[in-house]
Amino acid sequence: MRGHADDATLAGSARLARAWYLSEGSRRPSFETLAILNPSPRVAHVTVTVQPRPSHGRSRGAIAVRVLAHAQVIVDVARLPSRQRVVIVARADRPVLVERAPFR
Repeated sequence: MRGHADDATLAGSARLARAWYLSEGSRRPSFETLAILNPSPRVAHVTVTVQPRPSHGRSRGAIAVRVLAHAQVIVDVARLPSRQRVVIVARADRPVLVERAPFR
């Protein structure tokens, strides 16, 4: 659709990276999950942190994730403390693809 885009029509990223920054999420239950894809033939180790917006303090914790070769993992960010609007940061030891997942 030209000139109109929403979550169902936006193209996802086709690039891999070792660091992903996802802004303005929420930590309310059933709201935020992430899909992490590792297309590599080796295991990827990813750390997902939830950080409040800059004016709201420090990181609220981290989840360490092991993603097997050629696999995808769904991460429930609601496991981390805080119910405020947050920035999600994912850092990996090898290039991966990270995106918000609309399922749980």
